[in-house]
Amino acid sequence: MKTHLVLIALSLLMLNNIKLCQGSTGIFGADTSLAKKCTLRFVMSGQFSSLIKDLENCMVVNGFNETQIKGYVSFIGLPVPIDQIHPHGHSLVAFSTEFTCRIGPLFYLGTGLGRSAGSSISGYQLHTFEEKGIALDVNIRQEIWCNSYVVGISTPARWFSLEMGPALYLSATKGLIEPYYYYNLDKLAYNKFKSEDYKETNYRIGFIVGGTIRMANWKKCYIDINCQYRYVGKLTIEGFFYTPTVGNADDFEFPDYTFNFSNFTLGLGFGLKF
Repeated sequence: MKTHLVLIALSLLMLNNIKLCQGSTGIFGADTSLAKKCTLRFVMSGQFSSLIKDLENCMVVNGFNETQIKGYVSFIGLPVPIDQIHPHGHSLVAFSTEFTCRIGPLFYLGTGLGRSAGSSISGYQLHTFEEKGIALDVNIRQEIWCNSYVVGISTPARWFSLEMGPALYLSATKGLIEPYYYYNLDKLAYNKFKSEDYKETNYRIGFIVGGTIRMANWKKCYIDINCQYRYVGKLTIEGFFYTPTVGNADDFEFPDYTFNFSNFTLGLGFGLKF
């Protein structure tokens, strides 16, 4: 959420400072000398999707939402637990590099590559037996990468543009499983077992639709604000199964999950003309 607010604030700042550099004609200018044949643009975006919320719900449904007590501190002579609430996580910033080339006064072709969406989330579950316990601390990092190919239409000086086209999406999942054996739960005495990790990659063909408004448009470069809808559709990600190697605690299971990975992005871009 903080990333989204920063991007919006920067965009509003640019609206108030359109004529930052001599050579900018203002947002309604029609100076076609500002329209070079090719551009290279770097974009950072905030993402708007249900990815992080869906993954949190999946953690809750499968029992990885227990409070982890990491230790105690003394307060007025009494032990106060240091808690870590689960699940907890955050969304990842989207970014991309995009290249476009004009094929006429109004039309252009473009391609882009970058991270479309992502999230990182942790969950925790404890199974007890005979006043002992086995716990799993799980972190799942989910990223969607996008390679897009678009056809766009713009005003002559490219102050405004709309584009759409197909996109190849790559879903990269990285999971880290950290097991703990609590041989004395009351004192939080434990041994940490060897961590396990897993990776999974999926591909999906979708599309991308976007629009751009340039906030400052100079001879050699420009700054814009852009919004895109990236359709990925639903993907099924493989879960995991863990059997404790000591004691008689129950097995841990995180089943396969299916999410909608489509998302909106609102970004701030800096482009070079040549």
